[in-house]
Amino acid sequence: MVFEKNRQNYYVPITIIYMGILAYLQLRNPLGNNNAGISSVKQLLHNLAHIPAYAVLAWLVLKFFFKVDFRAKIYATVIASAYGILMELLQSLAPGRFASLGDVFLNTFGILIIILWSREKKI
Repeated sequence: MVFEKNRQNYYVPITIIYMGILAYLQLRNPLGNNNAGISSVKQLLHNLAHIPAYAVLAWLVLKFFFKVDFRAKIYATVIASAYGILMELLQSLAPGRFASLGDVFLNTFGILIIILWSREKKI
Protein backbone atom coordinates (compact mmCIF):
# COMPACT_ATOMS: atom_id res chain seq x y z
CA MET A 1 0.00 0.00 0.00
CA VAL A 2 1.50 3.27 -1.08
CA PHE A 3 0.15 6.67 -0.09
CA GLU A 4 0.63 9.56 -2.45
CA LYS A 5 1.19 12.80 -0.53
CA ASN A 6 -0.54 15.08 -3.05
CA ARG A 7 -3.52 12.76 -3.27
CA GLN A 8 -3.85 12.81 0.52
CA ASN A 9 -3.69 16.60 0.51
CA TYR A 10 -6.86 16.68 -1.59
CA TYR A 11 -8.84 13.66 -0.52
CA VAL A 12 -8.38 13.74 3.26
CA PRO A 13 -10.15 17.10 3.73
CA ILE A 14 -12.79 16.23 1.11
CA THR A 15 -13.49 12.95 2.91
CA ILE A 16 -13.66 14.63 6.32
CA ILE A 17 -16.12 17.22 4.98
CA TYR A 18 -18.19 14.46 3.37
CA MET A 19 -18.20 12.53 6.67
CA GLY A 20 -19.39 15.68 8.43
CA ILE A 21 -22.24 16.07 5.95
CA LEU A 22 -23.20 12.40 6.42
CA ALA A 23 -23.12 12.86 10.20
CA TYR A 24 -25.36 15.91 10.00
CA LEU A 25 -27.85 14.15 7.73
CA GLN A 26 -27.89 10.99 9.83
CA LEU A 27 -28.08 12.58 13.26
CA ARG A 28 -30.62 15.33 12.69
CA ASN A 29 -34.31 14.75 13.18
CA PRO A 30 -35.89 16.18 10.01
CA LEU A 31 -39.48 16.00 11.25
CA GLY A 32 -39.03 17.08 14.84
CA ASN A 33 -39.91 14.43 17.39
CA ASN A 34 -42.89 13.06 15.45
CA ASN A 35 -41.85 10.52 12.81
CA ALA A 36 -45.40 9.22 12.39
CA GLY A 37 -45.92 11.31 9.25
CA ILE A 38 -43.24 9.57 7.19
CA SER A 39 -44.79 7.71 4.29
CA SER A 40 -43.56 4.22 3.47
CA VAL A 41 -42.21 5.39 0.10
CA LYS A 42 -40.28 8.24 1.71
CA GLN A 43 -38.89 5.85 4.32
CA LEU A 44 -37.84 3.37 1.63
CA LEU A 45 -36.04 6.10 -0.33
CA HIS A 46 -34.37 7.31 2.87
CA ASN A 47 -33.16 3.79 3.65
CA LEU A 48 -31.94 3.13 0.11
CA ALA A 49 -29.98 6.40 0.17
CA HIS A 50 -27.53 4.67 2.52
CA ILE A 51 -26.21 2.58 -0.39
CA PRO A 52 -24.89 5.42 -2.60
CA ALA A 53 -23.90 7.53 0.42
CA TYR A 54 -21.55 4.87 1.74
CA ALA A 55 -20.41 3.85 -1.74
CA VAL A 56 -19.17 7.43 -2.19
CA LEU A 57 -17.49 7.31 1.23
CA ALA A 58 -15.67 4.08 0.32
CA TRP A 59 -14.61 5.59 -3.03
CA LEU A 60 -13.23 8.68 -1.29
CA VAL A 61 -11.28 6.56 1.19
CA LEU A 62 -9.90 4.44 -1.68
CA LYS A 63 -8.68 7.65 -3.32
CA PHE A 64 -6.24 8.08 -0.40
CA PHE A 65 -4.15 5.30 -1.87
CA PHE A 66 -1.80 5.58 -4.83
CA LYS A 67 -2.27 1.91 -5.62
CA VAL A 68 -5.58 0.11 -5.14
CA ASP A 69 -4.55 -3.32 -3.95
CA PHE A 70 -6.09 -5.83 -1.58
CA ARG A 71 -4.70 -4.06 1.47
CA ALA A 72 -6.09 -0.67 0.37
CA LYS A 73 -9.50 -2.28 -0.16
CA ILE A 74 -9.42 -3.79 3.33
CA TYR A 75 -8.50 -0.44 4.89
CA ALA A 76 -11.22 1.38 2.95
CA THR A 77 -13.80 -1.24 3.94
CA VAL A 78 -12.84 -1.09 7.62
CA ILE A 79 -12.75 2.73 7.75
CA ALA A 80 -16.08 3.23 5.96
CA SER A 81 -17.80 0.39 7.85
CA ALA A 82 -16.55 1.60 11.23
CA TYR A 83 -17.84 5.08 10.42
CA GLY A 84 -21.25 3.66 9.49
CA ILE A 85 -21.43 1.69 12.73
CA LEU A 86 -20.37 4.76 14.73
CA MET A 87 -23.15 6.79 13.08
CA GLU A 88 -25.71 4.15 14.03
CA LEU A 89 -24.48 4.14 17.64
CA LEU A 90 -24.68 7.94 17.75
CA GLN A 91 -28.18 7.81 16.25
CA SER A 92 -29.28 5.71 19.21
CA LEU A 93 -28.31 8.66 21.43
CA ALA A 94 -29.92 11.37 19.26
CA PRO A 95 -33.44 12.53 20.16
CA GLY A 96 -36.05 11.09 17.81
CA ARG A 97 -33.56 8.74 16.13
CA PHE A 98 -32.76 5.08 16.62
CA ALA A 99 -30.03 2.69 15.56
CA SER A 100 -30.85 0.19 12.85
CA LEU A 101 -29.03 -2.99 11.92
CA GLY A 102 -30.73 -2.71 8.52
CA ASP A 103 -28.96 0.61 7.94
CA VAL A 104 -25.62 -1.02 8.80
CA PHE A 105 -26.32 -3.70 6.18
CA LEU A 106 -27.27 -1.07 3.58
CA ASN A 107 -24.11 0.92 4.38
CA THR A 108 -22.00 -2.22 4.01
CA PHE A 109 -23.70 -3.11 0.73
CA GLY A 110 -22.82 0.32 -0.69
CA ILE A 111 -19.23 -0.03 0.50
CA LEU A 112 -18.86 -3.50 -1.00
CA ILE A 113 -20.23 -2.35 -4.37
CA ILE A 114 -17.34 0.11 -4.71
CA ILE A 115 -14.72 -2.22 -3.22
CA LEU A 116 -15.66 -5.08 -5.55
CA TRP A 117 -16.07 -2.76 -8.54
CA SER A 118 -12.65 -1.17 -8.13
CA ARG A 119 -9.93 -3.11 -9.83
CA GLU A 120 -6.52 -3.49 -8.35
CA LYS A 121 -4.70 -0.76 -10.19
CA LYS A 122 -2.93 2.51 -9.85
CA ILE A 123 -5.64 5.18 -9.79
